Amino acid sequence: MIYRNFCRRHESPARPLVAAYDGNDVVLTSTDGVVVARIPGRPPVRWSSSGGLVAVGPEGELWTNEGRPYEAPETHLALVDEREDAWAWSPSGDCALVLKDGLLSAFHTGAGANSVILIEEGVESFWWGPGSEVAMVIKNGARRELWSADLRRGDMTRLIRFPKKICCVKLAGWDPGGKRVLYWAGPRKSGMQDGWELHSVDQRGRTRAWGTTLPRPDTIARCGDDLVGLIGGDRTGRGNRLAVLEPNERPDAFTSAGTFTGISCSNDGRYVVATTDQGLELFSVGGGRVTALTDDPGVTDVFPQWGPARSGVLFVRQSGGTRQLWFNPEGGRARFMMELGDSRDMPAELLFDWTATPPGGGPLEMP
Repeated sequence: MIYRNFCRRHESPARPLVAAYDGNDVVLTSTDGVVVARIPGRPPVRWSSSGGLVAVGPEGELWTNEGRPYEAPETHLALVDEREDAWAWSPSGDCALVLKDGLLSAFHTGAGANSVILIEEGVESFWWGPGSEVAMVIKNGARRELWSADLRRGDMTRLIRFPKKICCVKLAGWDPGGKRVLYWAGPRKSGMQDGWELHSVDQRGRTRAWGTTLPRPDTIARCGDDLVGLIGGDRTGRGNRLAVLEPNERPDAFTSAGTFTGISCSNDGRYVVATTDQGLELFSVGGGRVTALTDDPGVTDVFPQWGPARSGVLFVRQSGGTRQLWFNPEGGRARFMMELGDSRDMPAELLFDWTATPPGGGPLEMP
């Protein structure tokens, strides 16, 4: 009951909304182009799990989906105090985790929003899991450890104690079943950048290998019961392939070598849309290419977000020095939505977010 009240969901908008920075404000709009509100602020922008709240700016200032400050006009609540602090919305409830100088806190967005300290020191990174679970990398003396905490039960389990030579542990969320924590762990960052073995660990400490990918969470995606990843190629994506990843088995590639830099899955897990050097292309998971979603010469389409059934794919179109937000409805043609602001200090994926795609659970990686 305590966790349910602490991390309760707020009322969702009547229809899915996009929050996007246009250079002056954060605009709340439908995919049909109907503007709901304008919020003074700058990126990044990220919706809570319900879509009831949106966090704006590096500090995560909180606003409602009607464009009003949360909880009152004079309050201006924010998730963190400083730009350097890391934060992430829960994928299942409207609460957040905040990491500041090794101290991990949970931010409550119920009546009388406040923070509760979870771990006082040593936390290097974290990732929300299914329900009330959280994975944490904690430095204990000269060694790093991977822990799992259940905020509802109020207990913690150490999953792995890494050897001293392991300097770098990168979390990648959970496997499609939500039972295993995914991670990359290596002795040197420089040695990992061209590809590293993705591993998982369950609550009993049993590890499995899933194949070699670039050690970035955006190189894998959960497609229903499958985990799809980008394998092979160099650190820029050239020469890689899409593959279904299985624990302790050789990855099953279902495309030829190309240049893939972004992937997103359909709601039923049957299809994946990928960013290629030809545009956005649609693939059947395990079955190869289906069709091109976009193939306009002279433009570059990136950062696809596939919404629920019968919605479509939201993406960024880049041409010259401009960046635009476009939407491709299922069964239709891509259409322009709005100009994105010139915020070159941030990647385009931080300039927008959609209530139709729930939070991934990982902290924002600020430039």
